[in-house]
Amino acid sequence: DEYIPDISTYSVKFEQCQLVKAYDDDMADDEESGTVLATKRFVIFRLCPTGSDSCDYDYGEYLISMEEYLEAYVDYAQDQQDEWCNTCNEMCENGNNNNQNQDNGD
Repeated sequence: DEYIPDISTYSVKFEQCQLVKAYDDDMADDEESGTVLATKRFVIFRLCPTGSDSCDYDYGEYLISMEEYLEAYVDYAQDQQDEWCNTCNEMCENGNNNNQNQDNGD
């Protein structure tokens, strides 16, 4: 069995963007390119204990491509918005049911 750590008590905290120039085969093969170095974009983030005031200890620091980070962030934001909309819809439906019950003398 593969070990899967429990990170449910941690929150993601963005730290910084990091640009790194690195050798790139495609740029090296391109005779019109003025350089063999391509800029790679990364995001550094931390998993910090949820509810802590600072993230100075008991944290993990991670580096992923900016593309992966942004894709995950957009997915999270969309899921969060969907959850809020569902909650609002449920509250409105419950409110309408309560109002109908009061109108009917229940």
